[in-house]
Amino acid sequence: NMFPLFIMEDGSRGAAAEKSLTDHIQDGASYVVGVLVGVSSSVWAVSSFSLEEVKYKEIISKSKEFAGGLLKNFNGIGGEPELTFDGSPYKVTLGGIEKDDGEDSSYRSFSDGYKAGVDYYFKMAEKE
Repeated sequence: NMFPLFIMEDGSRGAAAEKSLTDHIQDGASYVVGVLVGVSSSVWAVSSFSLEEVKYKEIISKSKEFAGGLLKNFNGIGGEPELTFDGSPYKVTLGGIEKDDGEDSSYRSFSDGYKAGVDYYFKMAEKE
């Protein structure tokens, strides 16, 4: 067994534990990339609105709205192949049949990281 120390709560070992660990690493990496893209998008939004506005609060307000609005464009990036049917809450993926819970989410945790990056940037920018 390649990973004798990895034992899951359900008692599974080895490949199952490795798959779980790999999923967590991918989730974490996607989240970190999302944070970096969120902060970067926020910086560029502020730079752009600085060319149009003079008042700092207006620049921050418009930039925050713009950067936050970009999130909807990232949903679905890098996702696994799937087949959906109009009017049905179910989709067929490589992992089987899943019920769509209606929440927007991107591949792994990218969109969560993006939102956290934008929120962090503007929290720091709004301090006086």
